[in-house]
Amino acid sequence: SRIRPGSHLTLEREPGVRPHLLGHVSSAADSPELGHPIALAFVEDGREREGETLHAQFPLYEEAVAVTVTSSVFVDPEGTRLHA
Repeated sequence: SRIRPGSHLTLEREPGVRPHLLGHVSSAADSPELGHPIALAFVEDGREREGETLHAQFPLYEEAVAVTVTSSVFVDPEGTRLHA
């Protein structure tokens, strides 16, 4: 499924439910490195939510996509490729 920029981040899975907004997706793209979509988002208490599953709801099309909050450094976090 596609993560759309502008999606609302919520705990609720069902589109159309009036959710408690935790943040929003500012941009999204396919990652050739990881082989799946990634997104940049602003999330309430983001660092404390690492590993948590949220839902990116896009109300215009009544879509919801499950997303996992990760660290902002998720490719080569040790820097081994950078310092090779």
